Amino acid sequence: MSLPTHSQLEALINRVKHGISTVELVHAPHNRWPYHRERPSTPPLKISVLDSSFNPPTRAHLALASLPPQHHAPDSSYSDFDARILVLSVRNVDKGLKPSDATYAQRLEMMIRLATDLQTSSQTDNRDANVGVAIIDEPTFVGKARILTDFLQQRTSSLSAPSPDFVVPTAYGTPTPSLELTFLVGMDTLDRILAPRYYPSLSDMRTYLKAFMATSRLVCARRVIPGELRARTDEKEKEIESRAHQYMDLERLAIVDLEGDIESYSSSEVRRRIGEGDQELWRTMVTGSIAEYIVAQGLYQPGDATSAAHH
Repeated sequence: MSLPTHSQLEALINRVKHGISTVELVHAPHNRWPYHRERPSTPPLKISVLDSSFNPPTRAHLALASLPPQHHAPDSSYSDFDARILVLSVRNVDKGLKPSDATYAQRLEMMIRLATDLQTSSQTDNRDANVGVAIIDEPTFVGKARILTDFLQQRTSSLSAPSPDFVVPTAYGTPTPSLELTFLVGMDTLDRILAPRYYPSLSDMRTYLKAFMATSRLVCARRVIPGELRARTDEKEKEIESRAHQYMDLERLAIVDLEGDIESYSSSEVRRRIGEGDQELWRTMVTGSIAEYIVAQGLYQPGDATSAAHH
């Protein structure tokens, strides 16, 4: 598929914002995504989902999106996902778009660059990672999971007929091929998933999470915090994990550590460093292609007082 132009991205964003569509797939490596271009597999179709604000995408996003199934599911019978998808919501339950932010179209352009980096990342052993990029207008996690599942089921059903240049197993010829989604999140997102204030009631939260865990997996990456803040962060993470044990099927939840100090690479830290005039260190936190884009677009520049005040 050819890369969308900036104006095409704006049009797709408006479609989602105005309810014309629930999900827009703005980029895919080929027309039959999420089926793999070359590797046939056995249902359920296994797709990882990284939903974030991507303001901007960092190497922590890249590392999390690159995780192979066996990293968090040792008993898994598959060695890689059939597909991966990066998702941006144009509506956030806690945060609105601020003047200092990258626009949604700019974030999507950076996400497409991240998808390209992921396609050939050494973290995926240079396998074809089969990465798509999508937008959605839904602020809550359980809402996103439901809408994405419906979208992917409809899309795979419409693509069930094989084409001469594409390998599709016979088992995928069913009306709605089964899916297994693995949602990749940070500890802050897991905290929000387990917060009753985002649900009509505590009973509803239990019901929604039970339904979610019946068909999906959840992988959460711990954060690395330096110095005296580490003890406070450890205590908070233990509290979040304790709540997770109460409400989630632990066989379908994994909490992982990313290698090295990459977990400390946050979007807010990139924005802060650029806003303070750092010319070099922030570049280590993003891929080369995204650094080039940030510079070309003049994003998060010094003098923008709010650039580091939000995540």
